[in-house]
Amino acid sequence: MNIPASDKTTSSNWKFQTDPHNITALVLCFFAFFFYSIILNYKYYSFGYYDWDMALYAHAMWNLCHGTPESSLFGTNFWANHSNYIALVLVPIYKVFPHPLTLITLKIASFVLGGFLLYRMTKAPLGGLIANVLLVIYFLFPANIFMLLHEFDFESLSIAIIFLIFYFQTRGNYAGFLICVILLTTVKENMPFVVIAFELTILLAALM
Repeated sequence: MNIPASDKTTSSNWKFQTDPHNITALVLCFFAFFFYSIILNYKYYSFGYYDWDMALYAHAMWNLCHGTPESSLFGTNFWANHSNYIALVLVPIYKVFPHPLTLITLKIASFVLGGFLLYRMTKAPLGGLIANVLLVIYFLFPANIFMLLHEFDFESLSIAIIFLIFYFQTRGNYAGFLICVILLTTVKENMPFVVIAFELTILLAALM
């Protein structure tokens, strides 16, 4: 008997909600988000950001929200520094939440979303338990922690986008894949090289 599409969707959603491994992964993601948010908020209010990047990009975002790419901290046009065109995508968010911690929150969100996508991609081939173990390792990997504790850079937002590219590619969602590829190229001028690596991987996989 054929199951109506709506019933299939409901059944799939219910299965996701009741799967203990999925619930564990969601709990880990929420815990990681709030844990690192508390730490980085404490760092901000303790004047722990000692490098220039946080101030530079917060100031640039403020100016972009007010209609100008010029930055007195950069001493030049914002786009003369790096090709961080993704800042234009973030303007509506920063317009509503005009605070330096908005950038930090977006960085944490990108990191956590990347972790959840890692779980989703590894669950099917490896099983829910191993996928959750890998998720914990991802959240506690020293290089990832250093990235979170370091100053803000728009490259940190590429984490979720790169995982989305993997996710859409493995599921044959080429519309989502293409959108994320275009979005990734707006992060910084070096990101097209990541896109080239993806294309070469797909080409080699097709030839094998």
